[in-house]
Amino acid sequence: VLCGYSALRDALVLQADAFSGRGAMAVFQHFTRGNGILFSNGPRWWTLRNFALGALKEFGLGTRTIEERILEEAACLLELRTSKSWRMQAELDAVVGRTRTPRLEDREHLPYTNAVLHEIQRFISVLPLGLPRALTKDTHLRGYFLPKGTFVIPVLKSSHRDPTQFKDPECFNPTNFLDDKGKFQRAWFPPCIPVSSGKRMCLGAGLARSEIFLFFTAILQRFCLLPVGSRTDINLTPQCTGLGNIPPAFQLRLVAR
Repeated sequence: VLCGYSALRDALVLQADAFSGRGAMAVFQHFTRGNGILFSNGPRWWTLRNFALGALKEFGLGTRTIEERILEEAACLLELRTSKSWRMQAELDAVVGRTRTPRLEDREHLPYTNAVLHEIQRFISVLPLGLPRALTKDTHLRGYFLPKGTFVIPVLKSSHRDPTQFKDPECFNPTNFLDDKGKFQRAWFPPCIPVSSGKRMCLGAGLARSEIFLFFTAILQRFCLLPVGSRTDINLTPQCTGLGNIPPAFQLRLVAR
């Protein structure tokens, strides 16, 4: 079991090839039979991975084309009137204004908004456990010898709540991702890894980050998100926790700005 920021970094990034195998899970093996990009191994996985990356590029991942498609979806959402903090909205007003839709190029000029989005993902830890890995070769990790085939479970949440990386990991605090000058902090191996890291991280992670940013800023630009009832009545405890955290159902009021 990989637990804590440094252990996850040393394994999934510094020895990415060795930890790139997929460990078998009986509940999934029954219907996948080792097929598919998530559960395959060896040459089959490399073939599927390269095909998926190629397909994502064909659809415009990493280009202005995919940004335009996401903005179209955001516009449809806003037309349905499905639209947090005054500080984020003040930052949006100052950088983007209210006459044009936020774009990806605005992200580097919206450090607080970017920090809030990262803190949300860190705090809720939608995937507290990463899918199991299997070593593709004999290796050493932190003084231990691990033979090929060793079953490895990365505890992603342990990095998100690591006190060596976050000021107060049990509390929601966007400044975890800001430096002393209020700029967004970037790291070669960020401690916030909501969809794992290394060779087996989610191929759509970049697309997901873009969608989250564009949807969130487009909504906040036009609406204030308010609770129905008292804030103190909001319970963020997941309905259930396993491979993933299932959030509780709740309602919001959207008030046009």
